[in-house]
Amino acid sequence: NLMLFGSFSKGYRGGTYNGLAFQSAAQVYFVEPEVVDVIEFGFKSRLFDDTVQLNASAFYYDYEGQQNQVIDPNSTTFLINLDGEMRGFEVELVVVASDRLRFNAGLGVLDTEFDGGNCGNATQVGALPQDGNCIFTAAGVIDVGGNPFPYAAQNSANLGMDWYLGQLGQGDLKLH
Repeated sequence: NLMLFGSFSKGYRGGTYNGLAFQSAAQVYFVEPEVVDVIEFGFKSRLFDDTVQLNASAFYYDYEGQQNQVIDPNSTTFLINLDGEMRGFEVELVVVASDRLRFNAGLGVLDTEFDGGNCGNATQVGALPQDGNCIFTAAGVIDVGGNPFPYAAQNSANLGMDWYLGQLGQGDLKLH
């Protein structure tokens, strides 16, 4: 009825080339591989004669060279590598109220942050639009340190219900 778990894993995304360049051939450069170390702990449980399921996990991701996009004010898009960390927590609850009615809910909390760079000494090499976590744009050098990851909501939640209404012809009719 209760399972505790913990894990450590290492992820890898191969390097690539910035294929988004369209202003000059110099903008086609190699984007380094992405590596992430992941630590996760949590539990999964079934309670009250399997009518309630409660699961939760806490996790930590340490990215080295996370592949990201930067859109320069002059409308040029570049692929870049950034270092950063992500910490989070997720919880999920499923309640089977009857053989016809089931409820579910979930909550996720994320804290993401790019590492800071030493942008006072940043140097641009060729068309590569970065030096560590310092980004070169038409507006100047930007230190992304302390900024959250894009596309990673700080909070997320969901509520749901499945209601079996009966048979309809050859199938079942459910309201979700």
